[in-house]
Amino acid sequence: MPRNPELNARMREKSNANILKATRKLFATRGYGNCKIQDVAEAAGMSTGNIYWYFKGKEDLLQAVLKEGLEAQSVMLEKLKSLSQDNNFYDACVEEYYTFLKEFEHFILIIISVVSNLDDQSFVKYGFDVKSLSQAYQKNFAEVKKLFVSGIKSKAKDAELSAVLVFAFFSGLIVDINSNWQEIPYDVIKKSVANLIN
Repeated sequence: MPRNPELNARMREKSNANILKATRKLFATRGYGNCKIQDVAEAAGMSTGNIYWYFKGKEDLLQAVLKEGLEAQSVMLEKLKSLSQDNNFYDACVEEYYTFLKEFEHFILIIISVVSNLDDQSFVKYGFDVKSLSQAYQKNFAEVKKLFVSGIKSKAKDAELSAVLVFAFFSGLIVDINSNWQEIPYDVIKKSVANLIN
């Protein structure tokens, strides 16, 4: 008996999500240049042909995970903008940023890997507009930093420097400790961040 259209759609959605999850993990841990479609297929538990059913190639996978990360970054930014700018604003910003990084740490690692390992010609070859990608990421980052600065002003002597230190702290956790950073209790991270701005 044939499957109904809703079941087919759910199965396609689940397979697509499974492929992207495997891609994020592989690109973040091995680097984009060190992965093949075969690796993604094995990690996703499916055939290489099935990957090609959903994506034209590795470049499409990279575009999909970067698009997903940029969209998530934009959503996080909107959440930060909607927070009440009271005395708890900065703490709420830190918590929201922490939550974003916890879910999308792979995005940050992929951005770092791709930007540091691909030259402009490679980006163009793979169908990326380097300027647009960089501008979108930096625009979102600048807006998040601006919100952090406004939240830190009441707590720190140099709000701009303090905001940079907070971002460097989180980046360091992700890059140096990699996936183990999520095992650190949030209260310890929150206290460490508070020490940076005092």
